[in-house]
Amino acid sequence: MVREKHEAFDLHCVGVEKDTKKSNSHHWTCKYCGKRYTSGATRLLQHISKLGGQVAACKEIPDHIASEIRQKMMGSPSTLPTSVRGYASHSSRATVSTSSHEEESHFHDSNVGSSSQSPLQRESQSMRQSGLGQAPGHVRSSLTWIKEKQKIADIEIARTVIMENLSFNLLNSNQWKTMVKAISEVGPCQGWSGPSYSDMRTTKIDEEKKRIDLSLAPMREKWFRYGCTILSDGWRDRKNRGIINILVSCPIGTFFLRAVEVGKKGKKTTGVFIYRHIKKAIEEVGSSNVVQVVTDNASNCRHMGQLLEGEYPHIVWTPCATHCLDLLMEDIGKLTWVKACTLQASNIVTFFTQKVKVLAMFREHSKLEIKKPATTRFAYMWIVLSRLLEVKVPLRQTVVSTFWIEWDESTSEESKSMQRLCLDESFWDGVRAILGVITPIYKALRMTDCEGATLGLLIHIMRRAMQEMRECTLVTEEQRDEVLEATMRRWTWMHRPIHGFAGLLHPAFKSTRLYDDVELLSDRLQYMSRVVPTHLHNDMLEQINCYMDERGNPAFLFPTCWDRESMVKPLFWWQNFGFAFTTLFTYALKVLSQDCSSGACERNWSAFSLIHTKVRNRLSPHQMEKLIYCRTNLKMLQNIPNMETLKQVNVDKFWPSVKDTPLPSHDVPQDEEELLFADLYRELCSIDVRQTRGHSRRRVRGVRGRGKGLIIRRASTTSHGDGASTSRAPASTYTRRQRSTLSSLQQLPLSPRFDDEGNLISDPPTPPSSTYEMTSSDSLDENSDDSDIDEMDDDSLVQTILNGLPNLYQSFVSTLRLMMKGNPNALSFEELVSVLLQEDQSRKNTSIHADQVHYACCRSNFPG
Repeated sequence: MVREKHEAFDLHCVGVEKDTKKSNSHHWTCKYCGKRYTSGATRLLQHISKLGGQVAACKEIPDHIASEIRQKMMGSPSTLPTSVRGYASHSSRATVSTSSHEEESHFHDSNVGSSSQSPLQRESQSMRQSGLGQAPGHVRSSLTWIKEKQKIADIEIARTVIMENLSFNLLNSNQWKTMVKAISEVGPCQGWSGPSYSDMRTTKIDEEKKRIDLSLAPMREKWFRYGCTILSDGWRDRKNRGIINILVSCPIGTFFLRAVEVGKKGKKTTGVFIYRHIKKAIEEVGSSNVVQVVTDNASNCRHMGQLLEGEYPHIVWTPCATHCLDLLMEDIGKLTWVKACTLQASNIVTFFTQKVKVLAMFREHSKLEIKKPATTRFAYMWIVLSRLLEVKVPLRQTVVSTFWIEWDESTSEESKSMQRLCLDESFWDGVRAILGVITPIYKALRMTDCEGATLGLLIHIMRRAMQEMRECTLVTEEQRDEVLEATMRRWTWMHRPIHGFAGLLHPAFKSTRLYDDVELLSDRLQYMSRVVPTHLHNDMLEQINCYMDERGNPAFLFPTCWDRESMVKPLFWWQNFGFAFTTLFTYALKVLSQDCSSGACERNWSAFSLIHTKVRNRLSPHQMEKLIYCRTNLKMLQNIPNMETLKQVNVDKFWPSVKDTPLPSHDVPQDEEELLFADLYRELCSIDVRQTRGHSRRRVRGVRGRGKGLIIRRASTTSHGDGASTSRAPASTYTRRQRSTLSSLQQLPLSPRFDDEGNLISDPPTPPSSTYEMTSSDSLDENSDDSDIDEMDDDSLVQTILNGLPNLYQSFVSTLRLMMKGNPNALSFEELVSVLLQEDQSRKNTSIHADQVHYACCRSNFPG
């Protein structure tokens, strides 16, 4: 049925002509924008209502006319036909709402957005839904159209991520979701494709920087209350250009101020140059708000600190505590006994990470990766050694595995050296000893690297670290003294009076011992003489005494004042309970709010490396500075609303939470696996000793003697060369003789049988109850008759030995047998069994079954 022409064609169009190909379409020209289309009434209404959709919205139609059309579409006009797409009566919409509740709810969920939308946005979306999604008979088609649009958008987003090498994690960020939502709310806009290249690199960045400056105004006001610290550190980009970044730290966040290019035209970066830029930053922040300046320990930075304290007496220069502790670890690493162990550890790391096959074998046994040394990383020595100790067992399993034995380079000198080093327990004892003395330093370094109020913790954490080092029992007294001497040397250099003053006022460490702490009391006077005006000295000292005696302040009577939970948060405690001490309160709050390191600068270099990459390497220092300024400060502003409290470290939670590498005591008994690895290491060492001797061959055969069972002994030795040799070659032939008394035992194996990989292939039958106790009379009969000895091949004797071997060693010996194949100087298989039984008997000191006597006899023929 041909529908009646909609009245909107006559009211808002010119040149309307009937389309001969489609019954309900017309050729029409909008009388406002002059564009000509061919469509039905639905697209016409989308065009003149400014809602857009399947056709572009008209930009020239007056707003009051478009508003009337939208209201007419949303209302219930009785004069309009309800069958026309885009117009609906109230009853029709009710029917559609009832019959298509599921589709409409999905439509609302995917398009209406959150409750944070403005009223104008909600009205616009409501109009768009009413005009496109609530016409009778066309709700499903409208929803399908919207889903198709979303699918197209998903395809384009996926292509952008793939083609531009964007990380998948980008799609999880809040900024990405905010961007997509903002774009979707723009609606159909022909000719708009976002900001241009030239606008983005010029005006857009400058505009964003101005908006950030306005957003940071409230934070600048907090500097007057909490004070701030100027942080500075140097770095070189991919083009080897020197850059110094300057940041401002306070307990609310770390604010990126600027980056300065240094070394232009070959000029040297002197202390005067650095001080000129630090002074500019101080004047910009406000000299009265700055408590200290923290830099690294270079000589030019020390010179800058002297100039700074000469011009600003109330501002102190302090070296970065994190850098100092990292240098302390390097000092310890230069000690002779430490350097030898770390060099071996570095060789293991290099060997396992650079050889692809070895690394693949290692990954079969471990889910953890081996960490490589990186001199630019703080505490890299602790990180490498602790991970190496964590993967100790996988490393050992790798060097004794079947894959290692079958590896074509397993017989090289380097591979043998690494194998013995991994099995050497003395090496692992050295690793534990080093970790035992540097773990307290690592804990202190982790604390100093935290962002926020850490200045008051430094002196107490260092004392705790040195006490733990004194209590370490894994090193000798001489080694402990060497480490403590290096620690005291570094601490004496980095210590400043502000550290003692802050430590004295930290409520978490308040105790009666502070009365006798000469170091803290002396630091208090030195810092006060520089910072506090002379006329306030007596008032300040009196208030400090009242704080230490817990008097003169009504807030001390509050129930939670002396709770540990309150005292571990120094800023919280002084704001709520220390306000009565007017003079002391001001200085205590400013000093305790400061950082003790420039670790934030190190983290900021990561942002530089993400922006100035190998591909994106033509950024000028000025452009890079603007990008870093926007990126760093935007992330800080986004984190401020989520801050529940000021940034301050809870020492009671931090110190125990720092990962401590397990350092087992010597009193803890070793398990069977450790003992097996120790036996293997001793045997490999004995093989190395035998390789220096001459070569010889021998026949090993079984003879009849007083012992019960198969007796194995050396039958003959043929020397090579001019002199006789005592070295042992693999057995070539074997002999045996059946004893009638053991015929029943030899018919069935008395132990479970295993294959070469240690897998069980048969269960043992129940052995006879009788046991045989070895005595001195059970010796070999050298005069016995050998006429009934018959030859026995290699595999048969090996299987016989394995059947009688204690279960603990069967898998181990099978692996060792494969490892020793092809080595003419290796210990023979039966000699290995003899050594193992000798170790087993000496440890357990128990009787053995009759079928195992012949192995014990090997001990007298082939002593281990």
